[in-house]
Amino acid sequence: MGRLRAGKPFLVSGDGRLTACEPVSDDNLARYMLGCPGDPLLWNRVLPIGGPGTVITQFEQGGMLFRALEMTPNFRHVPLRLMDGIVAGLIFGGG
Repeated sequence: MGRLRAGKPFLVSGDGRLTACEPVSDDNLARYMLGCPGDPLLWNRVLPIGGPGTVITQFEQGGMLFRALEMTPNFRHVPLRLMDGIVAGLIFGGG
């Protein structure tokens, strides 16, 4: 929220509606991540770790934050190709 309070835009990939997630708390995510290496049943699978609630898009998430801060929405759309380049750089450029 500090980024938005500083007047910077909320960044979304593509149109902000392409992907959606079910928000997860820091504690639940940490518990999941720490448990995965020791539990072979969790390996190489897509698992539901968020919730409870419905999935929300990046655009909806940004809208919620702007409403909570009582600010006019300000989004910047990052091209998906740029994100692909960043991911490739992290995977293949990390050497």
